[in-house]
Amino acid sequence: MKQKKSVATIIIPCYNCEKYLGRCLDSVILQEGAEDGRVEIVVVDDGSTDRSLEVARAYAQHVAFLRIIEQPNKGAAAARNAGMDAASGQYVLFLDADDWLEKDAASLLLQAAEDTGAQVIHYLLQHERLGQTTVAENGIQSKTLMDKEMIRTQAIPMILECGRINSSCLNFYNVSFLREKGIRFEEGRLIAEDARFVWQVLNQAESMYFISRPLYHYFYHTSSTVHNITPKHIQDALGFQKYLQGILPQIGLDTPQNRKLCRRGLIIVAMDLVPKVNDKKLMLELLGDRSLWEAWSEDGYRPNGALACFVAQNACEGKIKEAYWAMKAYAWQRRWLRVWGKDIFLRVKNTVLYHFDDVKRSLQKWNTQRSSN
Repeated sequence: MKQKKSVATIIIPCYNCEKYLGRCLDSVILQEGAEDGRVEIVVVDDGSTDRSLEVARAYAQHVAFLRIIEQPNKGAAAARNAGMDAASGQYVLFLDADDWLEKDAASLLLQAAEDTGAQVIHYLLQHERLGQTTVAENGIQSKTLMDKEMIRTQAIPMILECGRINSSCLNFYNVSFLREKGIRFEEGRLIAEDARFVWQVLNQAESMYFISRPLYHYFYHTSSTVHNITPKHIQDALGFQKYLQGILPQIGLDTPQNRKLCRRGLIIVAMDLVPKVNDKKLMLELLGDRSLWEAWSEDGYRPNGALACFVAQNACEGKIKEAYWAMKAYAWQRRWLRVWGKDIFLRVKNTVLYHFDDVKRSLQKWNTQRSSN
């Protein structure tokens, strides 16, 4: 008897993506093997207030293998969980509604899963931004099949180094494995919920296969970026990096190098959040996180332009330690020009110069206090 071929369920959580959902769905409907019943599409509308649901319904009228789940707005994690619960395929792939897939992604991944038996298959991402494309490499050779020990000693340290496979959208998952291990997205988080999911996967997977080809297109647009940062965003983002620091001893990877990489991740997350914070009290809360300053001090990292600008602006409020770093940023202007580019350099220089007197007074106060101790 002929063996039944595997099916890939492609889960698309959607919230207010009417502009891009059609392109996303087209990329899945036109997948090789889709018409042969090897692809299932599950769109989870997460309480959209635009025409996203209308777009999905229009496609569903003509595409037999497309299903729609409607739910009130609960966030991306809850939408992905709903998609997993509804999946009837042997494998699942998560695709954001504003992104798209290469036309042979599903057939290639299904074939790799059947050939290798891997519980997880990782592939590359291609950034699409302002008409330019860049591929996010991960440093692992294509067609590499890892067992549990290799995942622990090679894949996980690589994630700590570059974070390139922290996205749940860059892996093809065996559904039985996810359900058997009880691996789900942690609902209620605003940032890094997919990274936590991937870490659960890596900690429990017995096999993982790597394909060094970009199958996923990540489309950057202004509405896809978090603009209004809240205390919850900061708590979730910094909490994830601290979670990583706590989990290293549990998986036998608590080495000085890995701890250093975790601290670096903590700093990078803070750098990403700082330019998006518009609330002064919230900014001070972020800057007041002692672990950030300790990480900077231990590893010799410099604040980026946005952080230095804010620190300089608030030096007059007596934030002595922050003011010290702002002056250091000015002293390192030539390094910044080389590493981060002219634009950031000019913003830092002009802002620090504008508040130079306030920074100088704060530094004098800091030096006096240090001398008296």
